[in-house]
Amino acid sequence: PMEILFEAGLTDVATRESFDYTFPTPLVHNAISDIRRRIDYVLVGDALLPHHPVASAIRTADVEKLSDHYPVECRWD
Repeated sequence: PMEILFEAGLTDVATRESFDYTFPTPLVHNAISDIRRRIDYVLVGDALLPHHPVASAIRTADVEKLSDHYPVECRWD
């Protein structure tokens, strides 16, 4: 599915440093969930690229209690 979105011209605006994984949070405890994965993305079209969008995962103690995923945010100029 991601390849189809990239082929359609969308760009992933996450940086490797700030978005290396989004799953799991400490809420999930089993052998499969011990593997950190990136399962959330922020994709933008060409119209937003000039505004320098950057996505990141929010990893704080407060958000670790909300979901099995870390929330993501996108900021731009």
